[in-house]
Amino acid sequence: MSRSPEPNPKEKPLELRRSFSQLNIYLPLGSPEGAYEVRIVTASGDSLLNTGGLARLNEGVTSLQVRGDVIFARPGPYSLQIRKPPSEWSSYPLVLR
Repeated sequence: MSRSPEPNPKEKPLELRRSFSQLNIYLPLGSPEGAYEVRIVTASGDSLLNTGGLARLNEGVTSLQVRGDVIFARPGPYSLQIRKPPSEWSSYPLVLR
């Protein structure tokens, strides 16, 4: 996955239903436990979802659970952005269905 602030256009996008209630995010190998911020943004940078949660390490995998939905959003391409403050945002291509 891309570690840059901008999505990598060659990266296959994640797919997500607009009506999700809980999202389980598996963070890159070596990611520390602790508080993370998560947002879904449009190509112009408008935020559709701002949330966060505590990442936990379980059997060598750091995962983060967040709650929410973006049911009001139009289907299409977006970016999923994740960061552990005060770090920069990491962006991943996302398609809402």
